[in-house]
Amino acid sequence: MIKELTPIRFALCMMIFAHHAYSYAAGGASAVAAFFIMSGFCMTLGYKERITSGVFNYIDYLKLRFAKFYTIHWVTLLAWIIIAFCSGERVVFHREFLTNLLLLQSWIPERSFYFSYNAIAWYLSTALFAYICFPMIITMLNKLQLKQRMGLLIVMLIGYGAVACTMPRADYHAMLYISPVSRSVEFVIGIFLAELFVRMKTESIHKYGWLLDIGLIVSFVVLNVIGMCISERTIGAFFWLPACAMILCASLSSKVQSPLSVLMRSAVVQKTTVCSFSMMMWSLLVVKYFNVVNVANGLVGGVILFFGAYAVASISYWLIEKKLTKWIIHIVQ
Repeated sequence: MIKELTPIRFALCMMIFAHHAYSYAAGGASAVAAFFIMSGFCMTLGYKERITSGVFNYIDYLKLRFAKFYTIHWVTLLAWIIIAFCSGERVVFHREFLTNLLLLQSWIPERSFYFSYNAIAWYLSTALFAYICFPMIITMLNKLQLKQRMGLLIVMLIGYGAVACTMPRADYHAMLYISPVSRSVEFVIGIFLAELFVRMKTESIHKYGWLLDIGLIVSFVVLNVIGMCISERTIGAFFWLPACAMILCASLSSKVQSPLSVLMRSAVVQKTTVCSFSMMMWSLLVVKYFNVVNVANGLVGGVILFFGAYAVASISYWLIEKKLTKWIIHIVQ
């Protein structure tokens, strides 16, 4: 695992939290695109060798993925229902609830479905498809030569662009931003980025670690600037280049031990940023609760909102998700 990516992941979660809590326009779409690319990148580095060597067990892999995804989803879904009941909101257990419960909501291109209950759970529904397909994608790509793989990537990107250019603007959100199929393009980009990272020769870059730090900071800033400047944020392609540059700079810095890399690898930073995924999943719920009790007004309210969300995410990660996930895996096995 590349430790430098842990605080990067947390920074992306902060962008999503700022989008939900403070209406930060660039926070949602740009961070989500980077997340999908980073997922494909990390999964490839972690699993490709096992998959291609024949020691990979697909069933055990699915158990681990399902346990992780459904644990945090069901915990936050229950919390959403409790908050809704306490606030007097009418909760309907109908078709939307069933698809949400099973993490199938992103397959239905209707806002009432994919944004039902804890709306951020659409990300889990969409990402789950990419994780399920991941071993098959790696197996298929491993059978192709380098030129064939690059040709496949080019065809995929051209296809994405053609669909985006011809699709009615009204369908962008459901079919480009939410759809598991279109988001899998970013996951596959992450797979190719991992291939590039593994092939790169790093012997000659040890004395240029500071350049990687600058590249990391600049790419993160550019990711945010693009998100603030463009009007159509549902098209993830706008964010692919800075997201790839950010992930690649952070990963390369781990090999050269740059000044920023040393900071990101420190125990304090790692411990305080490890709950990023939980932070993302709880962000809307905390905002919803603080709106109910009406304490998130002004600067002081904003600070309370952030630390409240961080506290809930930390408790969820360390005391609920890790133990509950292990328990679920044990029961399934």
